[in-house]
This record gives sequence, C-alpha cells and structure tokens, in this order.
Amino acid sequence: MRAARDGAATAVEALGAIIESYVRFVRGHMGYAQLMYRPELIETTKGGPAAQALAQEAIQLTTDTVLAAQREGGAPAGDPMPLVTLVWSLCAGLAMLSADGPLEQMSAEQGSDLGELAAQVSALFQRMLACSAA
Repeated sequence: MRAARDGAATAVEALGAIIESYVRFVRGHMGYAQLMYRPELIETTKGGPAAQALAQEAIQLTTDTVLAAQREGGAPAGDPMPLVTLVWSLCAGLAMLSADGPLEQMSAEQGSDLGELAAQVSALFQRMLACSAA
C-alpha cells in the first residue's frame, strides 16, 4: 500500500491506489486479512500480532493520505475519519467479497476480472471525491 501511495501524483490518486493495492494484498495473503478483522483470533494465533500490526499500519497510512488530500484541496476539509472509514470500507468490502467469491464471478460474467473491477471502483471513487471537493 505504501509503494502504491508513494507512486501516485496526488493524494487523491494515492487513495485510489491504496484501494487497488489493498485488494491485491488480501487476495495474496488471505490468512492475514481474515485475522485483521477478527480480534478474538489475534491473541490465539501465531500470525495474529503481525496481522494486527498490518491493520494498524493500513489505517494510519490511509489516515495520513486523507489528511494530505485535505491539505491539497482534493478532499473536503474537516474531520478526516468519515473519509478514512469510507476508504477502509471500500478496501475491506472489495477484498472480502472477492475472497468469498461473488465479485470474482460477477466480474467474469461481465468479461472482466477483479483487478479491473477494483481499478474501476478506484477511478469512480476519485471522480466522486473530486466533485465533492469542488
């Protein structure tokens, strides 16, 4: 996620890149992803602390990027947490729905794949954010 963010030209583009990279990460590391959202497993699982650290790092990276987008004027000013929550929800929702199968099948039915769908959602999110900041 950090590399995706750092490769973006603006903070708003970085938020889109975070969404796409998060989906790729979860698809490649499903075990960590499942632990990240299951606090009751963190204490009883060997990989739990690492998963918890990844989750905290992802939220901090997203928060920092939202704050940067606000400073650049690419995101509405004010409390950053609603936008952080929106980005996090998009990331987690796409990732979990892809892991459980529905998005993979829906993408295939449309002649696409999950990576392309994540890119389309990311682009739409960026356009919506641009409209709301204007």
